[in-house]
Amino acid sequence: MPRVRFFIASLALGASFLIAGCTDLPTAPTPEVAEPSYLLGGVLQSLGGVLGGGSGEVTVLERRRALAQDEVESRWIGPGGGSLRLRDAGLTIYFPPNAVRTWTRITVTAPAGDLVGYHFAPHGLEFNRPVTLVQDMLKTEGLGLLGLSVAYFEGDLEPSVTALESLTLRILGLLGIFKIEHFSGYVIATN
Repeated sequence: MPRVRFFIASLALGASFLIAGCTDLPTAPTPEVAEPSYLLGGVLQSLGGVLGGGSGEVTVLERRRALAQDEVESRWIGPGGGSLRLRDAGLTIYFPPNAVRTWTRITVTAPAGDLVGYHFAPHGLEFNRPVTLVQDMLKTEGLGLLGLSVAYFEGDLEPSVTALESLTLRILGLLGIFKIEHFSGYVIATN
């Protein structure tokens, strides 16, 4: 008999937690947690994103092996999120849930050649939540370099481009990670 009472009490307690979890009672706000910084070279590497912010001529990082032709990937991404990957270029793009409000055909192009740069379409698309891009640094000449950053640019991919905005590139192991809030062209810059 004690086991039956324990079982019934456990069910009642579980049901009360379930019901409490489904109510519309106010809850304490979730605190903002700072994103961990995985910067190789610490402060030196973050200067590109923190101080950069503006425009200027930047030198584009080179690939270890040039792409023989443009690598292009397209996929429909909806409100549930998703991802795209350019295997040869070493780029993966992660769209969190609600980054886009409606189903959108996303296209990313890594132009042929040895420069680490990308064009995204639809050009000018703004995201509701930042999109994360991950570059396999083994596919670049950037391992061990300090001061790498990401630059937003327009036009053709050249060995040096005018940065319209500079973003922080975080290095985690062999990966370069950065976030964007809109589509345009982006390069990894060495200065």
